[in-house]
Amino acid sequence: IVEGLAQRIMEGRVPIFLANKRIVALDLSLIVAGTKYRGQFEERLKGILKELKESKELIVFIDEI
Repeated sequence: IVEGLAQRIMEGRVPIFLANKRIVALDLSLIVAGTKYRGQFEERLKGILKELKESKELIVFIDEI
């Protein structure tokens, strides 16, 4: 589904509200990797969430939740 949506965005075959969007995949295993303490994971996640809030052009895809 996500790959199909990405393809349609690239081809311009989406409604106007999706026209300038970018899809980013968030890999939770990579976020957790290398964190020894819970606080490290939380700080990484807070940083990611801050960036996501600031960008109105992103669609976030999280696989295998």
